[in-house]
Amino acid sequence: EFLLKELVLKKNAVVLELGFGTGCSLVKIKSRHPDIHLFGAELSQNMFTKASARLRFCGIGGVTLKKIEPNNQLPFGENTFDVVYAESVLGIQEGKNIEFMFTELYRVLKPGGQMILNETVWLEGISREEIKTLNTACKNIFGIIQANMEYPGAREWEALIRAKGFSNLVVKTIDNNSQKIPLTKAE
Repeated sequence: EFLLKELVLKKNAVVLELGFGTGCSLVKIKSRHPDIHLFGAELSQNMFTKASARLRFCGIGGVTLKKIEPNNQLPFGENTFDVVYAESVLGIQEGKNIEFMFTELYRVLKPGGQMILNETVWLEGISREEIKTLNTACKNIFGIIQANMEYPGAREWEALIRAKGFSNLVVKTIDNNSQKIPLTKAE
């Protein structure tokens, strides 16, 4: 809910949720904004199947789901989306794959478009060895890492995001509501 409240969508906005998982956010977004064009992109076939079933169960139509493949371009044209939404997707990309994902998100976002995301980053002071140990354990147990090691903290994320062309970067934390999270593509 914290992140969904950041979505301010105009009628006929074209919106992408990257990594929609079981489709919970897709249902909430489309229910609250029935007059938008909503797309979802998902890597996991299992999640794709579950989200499709959830949308049918909830009677939600007008959502286009796309199955994506690792390290491949997103199946959308340049400058397609007014808003890109991602929650707990980019931070679990391993190695430098996160760079490719930001390049792709920038490509599909319209000039002046907004990217809203919520991701896990490592706290300052966590050593690379600790990160490696925790990521290895998480990968062995859950099949995914806890958080990216190449870009561990907020400063590294900010530098990466700006290097990929985004501007107006603002961070909002749950305990500090004085900031916001709009990431926009330069016009």
